[in-house]
Amino acid sequence: CQQFLVPAGSPDKLDEYSKARIGAVKGTTGEQALHQRFPQARVLSYDDIPLALTALRNGNVQAITQDSTILAGLLAEAPDKAKFKILPDLLSKEEIGVGVKKGEPALLKAVNDELVKLEKTGEAAKIYDVWF
Repeated sequence: CQQFLVPAGSPDKLDEYSKARIGAVKGTTGEQALHQRFPQARVLSYDDIPLALTALRNGNVQAITQDSTILAGLLAEAPDKAKFKILPDLLSKEEIGVGVKKGEPALLKAVNDELVKLEKTGEAAKIYDVWF
């Protein structure tokens, strides 16, 4: 899921950023989603999320977008986290998968077994509720 990180005093509704300057990491699904959903926005592309966050801190952009979990981790580690918030609305929703190299049956089995266990115990639903 893609969300926005914005300064704390900014509007809460995603659609209020339809003509804003928004930062995204080059080549990501977030960058693509911005162009599709907000064609009138000015999308500024950065090499990585720390550069995008610097642009937000400096006022070069009004928001940045990234995967929800990455934004949560970024904000948790930021020394100035009180100055920012993650908007609750989703820019886009994407499924995430795990890739396993061919010829690694033990690793594939371990990943699949753990996923089945998470589903059976209800832990997968708890994780989903926290992050999505």
